[in-house]
Formats: sequence, structure tokens, C-alpha cells
Amino acid sequence: MNKLQQIYLDRPPIYPAQITSSTDLRCNLTDTLQTLLQKTNHTLITPSKPTPNCETFLNSLKTHFNIYQASMSRQFAADLPADIEQTALKDEPKDWFIKTADFGDDFDRVLQHRDGEFTQLLEDIACYHQIFQW
Repeated sequence: MNKLQQIYLDRPPIYPAQITSSTDLRCNLTDTLQTLLQKTNHTLITPSKPTPNCETFLNSLKTHFNIYQASMSRQFAADLPADIEQTALKDEPKDWFIKTADFGDDFDRVLQHRDGEFTQLLEDIACYHQIFQW
């Protein structure tokens, strides 16, 4: 009777009871695949993903009912007179907000600052939007 021979790729077998999270599984799989590719003189080439244009993405969102432009978030404006936006702050530049407070956040989050700078949140949303479009 022939005994099966096991060939290891630098790692002993990992049993399901040893894996504590999906992160461990992903890291082990990635390391094993890289080792296999190196031993067979191959390299892994991943196509670069184009970075989404935040300005174009924000412009497409501006008509959505959860996006608004104001000098301050709704939560801060609630403590001030109701006409503050039309009177004292009417000439102030405005930020673009997303209504995250409606979904359990403490206050609405800024997507674009009044100076035109985009926030990391908008960049992340644009990237995830692009991923889900594929």
C-alpha cells in the first residue's frame, strides 16, 4: 500500500479549529498563494482600479434628498434661530453634508468643505460606489 506524500509550501496544514477569524483565513490563503507563485516563477499582477472623480460623484449626489448644503449641520443649527441661514449666514460659503444623523450618527457628516476640499468620507463613498457598480 502506497502512503500519500504531502508537499508543504512552507506552512503545515491549518485546521478549521485553528482559524479564529476570516482575516486569519485570508492572510493564510494569501501567503500560501504568494509562496506557490514564487516557487513556480510566477508573479501576481492585479489591474489598477481607476480612482473615482469625487467632483463628478458629488455632483451626481447633490439632488438626493439626503444631501444638503448649509453653513452648519442641522444639529448645530437647531440651537439657533430658525432664519439664521437666511440672515446672518446668508453670505457665508456653505459645506455639503450627508444626513447620517437620520441613521444613528451623532450629527450629519461633511462631504465637501466650503473651501472646495473633499473629505475622506466622500472619497470612500465614491470608491465603494465604484466597486458595487462592477
